[in-house]
Amino acid sequence: MDVAALGLGSFAFVNIFFASLSQGISAVQLWAFVVLAAFYLISTHAMRHVVKSYGWFKMGIFRLLVQTILALLALSVVNVLAQILINLAFGTLNPNEDFRSLVIAVNLFVSFLYYAFWFLLYFFISLP
Repeated sequence: MDVAALGLGSFAFVNIFFASLSQGISAVQLWAFVVLAAFYLISTHAMRHVVKSYGWFKMGIFRLLVQTILALLALSVVNVLAQILINLAFGTLNPNEDFRSLVIAVNLFVSFLYYAFWFLLYFFISLP
């Protein structure tokens, strides 16, 4: 089994678990979490492809940091857009709540942290 699939499957399970504790979770919400986890899997695989294809680990530290931060910011923005589309597709989008500045900022921050943690793990696993 792919380590990324296991990790992101765990991510989905933890999110579903905590969502069910706070307010309960419907079958529709469950599938939305599964689709979001699949999006994380696809986006991290795409990022891994970019890192390998363009030899990021051969760059100097400053250039690596700048490119990594820019890539993580871009992934975070795309992730928030994906969350909105997923919620729209599953009928769980609440525009009055989901489009508040604070909610979007928190989603961007949490997405950035998830991707940054993934990149750090990938970097340390990929070291020779």
